[in-house]
Amino acid sequence: MALLCERHATSKIRHFEDLAACTTFGFRGEALASMSFVSHLSVTTMTAGAASALRATYCDGVLEAQPRPCAGVQGTTVCVEDLFYNVVTRRKALKGAAEEYARVLEVVQRYSLLRTDVTFSVRKSGEARADLTVATPPGATAADRVRAVFGAALARELVPFEARAGEEGNAEAPSFTAEGLASSPAYAAKRGAFILFINGRLVDCAPLRRALEAVHSASAPKAERPWIYLSLRMPPTHVDVNVHPTKAEVAFLHAEALAAGCAEALAAALAAANNARTFALGAPTQPAATQTLLPGAAQAEAVAAAGGGGTQRGRAGGDHKLVRTDARAGTLDAFLRTTEGEVGLSLARAAVRQRRSDAPAQPPAASLPPQAAASPPCELSSVLELLAAVADDSHAGLAEVLRRHTWVGVARGAWALLQHGTKLYLAAVPKLSGELFRQLALRRFGRHPAARLEPPAPLRPLLLEALDGAEARGEWHEHQGSKEAIAERMEQLLVAKGPMLAEYFSLAVGEPEPEGAAVASLSTLPVLLEGYTPCLGGLPDLLLRLANETDWEREKPCFADVAQHLGDMYALQPPLEGQEQRHEWVAQHLLFPAMRSQMQPPSAFATDGAVMQVACLEQLYRVFERC
Repeated sequence: MALLCERHATSKIRHFEDLAACTTFGFRGEALASMSFVSHLSVTTMTAGAASALRATYCDGVLEAQPRPCAGVQGTTVCVEDLFYNVVTRRKALKGAAEEYARVLEVVQRYSLLRTDVTFSVRKSGEARADLTVATPPGATAADRVRAVFGAALARELVPFEARAGEEGNAEAPSFTAEGLASSPAYAAKRGAFILFINGRLVDCAPLRRALEAVHSASAPKAERPWIYLSLRMPPTHVDVNVHPTKAEVAFLHAEALAAGCAEALAAALAAANNARTFALGAPTQPAATQTLLPGAAQAEAVAAAGGGGTQRGRAGGDHKLVRTDARAGTLDAFLRTTEGEVGLSLARAAVRQRRSDAPAQPPAASLPPQAAASPPCELSSVLELLAAVADDSHAGLAEVLRRHTWVGVARGAWALLQHGTKLYLAAVPKLSGELFRQLALRRFGRHPAARLEPPAPLRPLLLEALDGAEARGEWHEHQGSKEAIAERMEQLLVAKGPMLAEYFSLAVGEPEPEGAAVASLSTLPVLLEGYTPCLGGLPDLLLRLANETDWEREKPCFADVAQHLGDMYALQPPLEGQEQRHEWVAQHLLFPAMRSQMQPPSAFATDGAVMQVACLEQLYRVFERC
């Protein structure tokens, strides 16, 4: 054990000829020595028949003390702790603990495919359960390990392939043995993988990877990335392992012949898989269903090849171009049973549809609220600049989707399904509705119809309730002052700004009238959208944000802040239990119709998940066409 961590002590080189035939990761014997210089290294080992194990620690390649007896099991355990504790620059170069652990886990997963004779287990420090445990029975194959590590879904779709070339002992001709597994064209995954072993070394070879991926893309949809595992065996003299500083890549003789042989074997295996496609019915133990043609498929293909005739399919350019143009053709509601308690709501929906079908394209001015119809638009430069910023930041593609969408239904309360052309979109209702009301607050600046609260809402209790919520979220602490004093100061601020809020936003906040309530209160809210009533449970947070998160010193930021606070409060939040039907009705018949003509979606909504494409008929058609 004294020589274990000394430099070159574990070198694999015994003769000069060994330099050209090394099959291990290195030949200088410096791995353990290098680790002892940058970490706290300890080794515990126990030989067969020994009474106890021995444990030794090393520092800078030298044994620190004589090995001492300890409890242990047969075998050797090398423990590396505090890596790079004395090399600050290298330690800073490391990524986060989660990312480094993910890299370790990935390496062990890949080696478990090759070494089917070894049991692997990976557990994160401090965790009681291992993230990876692979222990297959004797005689297990790489496919068995794939099932244990990557899951049965991938294992069912694996296509084995083999390639061989050359004769042993002939160094001038290509000589290799390749055994591999590749995902079939029926396998779909967002991420692919290329796992390559050459003489037991996990490496990468870009030319070989590109050759195999090119073959796979010719047999599978181009949007899919293949999963490929390949183990190569070749004479060590044909491999150059020193072309990359980290030994992550290698070069070898006769690279073109090797890549061509592997690609040809993979192409033949994929072609055979395409001729006999099977699809799992459920559990892995159930038999697979073999693909067959439907009755009349040949005649349908002949009609399609002839141009489709005069059918709707032919006029549209194929099934993948057919789109629904009438919302009455059906929504998700058709698949839901209507109970007796929902009959009234269903009748209301039918009435709204009937009124809309009979209504003129442009409503007369008399149908608008008197205040909205008669008041001239705002001419304040600050408000005009805010509206111009909204227009400049508008995303044309999303605006087109909202303007010409067809309602499909609600998915899990907070999401709505919209169809536009041949694409299906998932829209976040709270985020979209909040932006709609923010823009409406600016567009109707100074001319909002007012909805009176009966009775008026007292300010002080609402502010105290909002502070209680802030305390629960960790946003208020006792050292900031008592909640009663803070609520009093906020109340005074809101009362002082009451005339401006009432004039510009129809938020009537004021002192109690002699014959009215005993405390200052909020008596009116703006009507941002006719027929829509916001959830009054958001009033405490609205008042808190108005008092605490509004720039009262500058005009333009002040108007922007108030509009944002109103948008956040008026946004349609996910429904409570039992209110799902009403929530869907409001979204379908009030909010999204308003978004068609009164909302300019910001560009950020195209990338932050507010609107996401979940399906495209053209892409689905290409997938179904293969079935």
